[in-house]
Amino acid sequence: MDLTDIIGRSGAQAIQESGSIRFHAVGDTGRASGNSTDQDDVAEAMSSDFRVGHDATNPAFFLHLGDVIYGHRKKGLYRDEFYRPYMKYPGKILGIPGNHDGEIFRDTDPKSLQAFLDNFCAARAAVPSIASEVGIFRETMTQPGVYWLLKAPFLNLIGLYSNVAEGPGDLRGANSDNKQIKWLQATLVDLKKAKDRGDNRALIIATHHPAFSEGGHSGSEKMLEQVDQACTAAGTGPLEHLAVAVGIAERGEGPSADEQVDPDRLPVAVIDEEHLRHPHQHRLAALGLIPGHDA
Repeated sequence: MDLTDIIGRSGAQAIQESGSIRFHAVGDTGRASGNSTDQDDVAEAMSSDFRVGHDATNPAFFLHLGDVIYGHRKKGLYRDEFYRPYMKYPGKILGIPGNHDGEIFRDTDPKSLQAFLDNFCAARAAVPSIASEVGIFRETMTQPGVYWLLKAPFLNLIGLYSNVAEGPGDLRGANSDNKQIKWLQATLVDLKKAKDRGDNRALIIATHHPAFSEGGHSGSEKMLEQVDQACTAAGTGPLEHLAVAVGIAERGEGPSADEQVDPDRLPVAVIDEEHLRHPHQHRLAALGLIPGHDA
C-alpha cells in the first residue's frame, strides 16, 4: 500500500513537504463490557487533532492495533463498536487484527477473521450497509490482507498478524503455516535494497501481541525471535515495534541508519486505549503516540 492511494496525492505531498509525519495508534477498543465511554473519549480526543486545511500536520491515518471486536456476532457489532465511535473521526483507519478478531464461534462466527476482512480488506472501498443504515458514511478499507506494508513519507510501516492465542503472539498460522514469515523476510530484503539505494525512511513494525510484557498478555518470545531472525537475515531492522494489550509503554533507542541491527536494542512500544486516556501515568509522550505529537 502507498499512503497516496489512501489519503490522496495532495495530502501525501503536504506531509512530505512538512518534514514529518503524524499518525494515531490505538488498540483493544473492543468492548467486552458494552460500555462505550472510554472508546468515545479517546475517539473524541483523536478527532480534535484535525484542523481543516492543515493536511501537513493532521494525523495521516489511524492505525488500529487489533481487537476491534470481542466475542460473538462480530459482523453486526462493527456498527456500534467501530463505525459509530469513529463516525466523526476525519482520517482513514488502517488495522491489524488481534487475537479476538480471529476467534471462532461455531454458531455466530464460524470463519476466523471474516468480519475484520470484510471491513479492512474489502475488494473495493464502499460504505457497508450496517453503517449507511444509521447515517454513517465511512468506507471500508482495501488492505491487501491481515499483514501488509504501507509506504509513506518518512515511514515504512509493516503490519503483522500475531494470531489467535490470548498469548503469546506467533507469526505462524495453523499447522505451522509460515507464509507470513516468508513474506516478512522478502519484504525486509526489498526494503534493505531500497535503503542501499538511498531510501532513508524509518521502519516501524506493528503487531497486536507485545514482545515484552509486565501484565495483560504475556510477552511473545517466539514472535520476537521470528521478527529478529527476519531482520538479521535482511540486514535491516525497525526503528520501533508497536504492540498493544498490556499496561505499560516504553521506548528504547533504535539503531541509526549506519548501524548494524542488534536485536537486543529493538525498541518496543506497547499501548492500549485505557493507557492513552491517562498518558501522564506512562511515558507515552516520548513515543509520539498521544494526540498532538509527531511520530
